[in-house]
Formats: sequence, C-alpha cells, structure tokens
Amino acid sequence: MGALIAAMVWLNAVEWWWLLLLVLMAISILAYGSATLQSHFFVRTISRLSGKNELALTFDDGPHPNSHHILDILKKHKATATFFCIGNQVQQHPEILTRIIAEGHDVGNHTQNHSTRWGFMNQTSVRREVEDCTKTLKEAGVEDIRFFRPPFGVTSPAIGKVLKASGLLTIGWDLRSLDTSIKSSDKLWQRVASKIEGSSIILFHDTQAHTAGVLEKTLEYCEANGIKIVSLAHKIES
Repeated sequence: MGALIAAMVWLNAVEWWWLLLLVLMAISILAYGSATLQSHFFVRTISRLSGKNELALTFDDGPHPNSHHILDILKKHKATATFFCIGNQVQQHPEILTRIIAEGHDVGNHTQNHSTRWGFMNQTSVRREVEDCTKTLKEAGVEDIRFFRPPFGVTSPAIGKVLKASGLLTIGWDLRSLDTSIKSSDKLWQRVASKIEGSSIILFHDTQAHTAGVLEKTLEYCEANGIKIVSLAHKIES
C-alpha cells in the first residue's frame, strides 16, 4: 500500500489530496475494524445468538468483591451467566471464582492483565496474555475454557492471528450496557430497557456496584416479557 502510494506520487498519477483521502479512508477502516468486534475484521466473533426472545448474560473484568452481589441475584432468579475473568483478578480472589464455578456459571478468558496496551501488543505479548490467563483459570479449577473476550473489545492483526490459533471462540455482544461509564442506575436501566428486546448477548461488568440493581431489573423484565435467559455455552453448542 505504501509503495503503491509512493509510486503514484512519483509518477504524478493522481493529485496529492486524493492520496491523502485514500490514506485517511484506510486508517478509518482499520480503526473501525479494530474497535468493532461485530465487523469480524481481524477475527470471527459471535456477537448475537440466533433464537428469538432469548438473552445471554455476560460479565467482564472480575472476579471482584462485587461479584457476590451479582451471584446472589443470579441465584435468586435461577439464571446462569458467563464471566469473562482477568487472570490477575482470579489470583486475588480465587474464592469468588470457586463460587462462580460451583453455582454453574461459565468462565471465559479475558487476558491475564487487561493491559491498556492490549491493542498495540505484538503476537508474542498477546499470546502470553491469553495463555497465562488460561493457565491461571485452570489452576483455579476451571476445567473447560472455550470462550475469549478481548479487553475493550479491541482486536488487531496480531490479536487476530493469536486467537485463530488458540482454539477459543471470540465472544462479543449486541447490547453494551456501558455500566463502567454510566454511573446513574436509572440512566443505565433506561439504556438497557430501550435495547433489550432486540438483543441476545448483553455486556455487563461485575466490578460495578450499581450493575447489580440493573441486573435485577433486567431479570424481572425478562421474566415479565417472556424473554428466556440462556446459557451461552449451551446455546452455541446446540
């Protein structure tokens, strides 16, 4: 691409501003593909389930002390979820992961450190993050690790290559609650309620205190409107 543009400039084949436009378009496409899991740009992603009136619950960034509140509500409503766990959080709170497993929830890989450099890592660093998390989860008692969710929902060529070779299924979402940025419970519930009927995979974070109350409302809404809470693992396998 770079060589082609240089050749075109040298030959005066096109105006410079056309070349600038092409470069900006290429950068925009790459940025969109990197930040949008649903685009399947660098790796194939499951971001929605096929059934109607079904919802899969997913939680990122734990285990965390607040996870107990989430687990209490899930147990109360006899609902299952998938927890995408960070390896170093597992090492800090192994007893919470033990509870997650004991109560029948699925556990996925969310990297060892959830690094802010995730999208800029090379293949070696990406592989280490993924493999170290898998090792941590297995040592903590997770027997079957099938799912992966990229930190921040970001992918790249390096991340895509590692994930394709890992054997893990990359899981996205079609309803991002934004519970890490919307701190008002009322506003958070308004966002979720406005989108829930058109969604099948919802992203929450069990690290957020106000998420528990919104989860309760979500489950009550689903029960009242005939929306079934499904296991992500069982649904994908069926």
